[in-house]
Amino acid sequence: MMGPGVNTHEILDILRKHDVKGTFYLTGYEIEKYFDDASKIVQEGHEIGNYSYSHQRMVFKSPSFI
Repeated sequence: MMGPGVNTHEILDILRKHDVKGTFYLTGYEIEKYFDDASKIVQEGHEIGNYSYSHQRMVFKSPSFI
């Protein structure tokens, strides 16, 4: 999962309801912007994956750019 973001609380509620743990791939930028939500992800026992500090969307980039 990506995150944290505007839907983090709802996602965490669903995961908690079904007793499921997730792995969230976070950028440093997202952690700074949504620090409380990122902390909540960790507090609830979910795994964190490092997704760099910032990550450009590559979907519209040419192969030579990538």
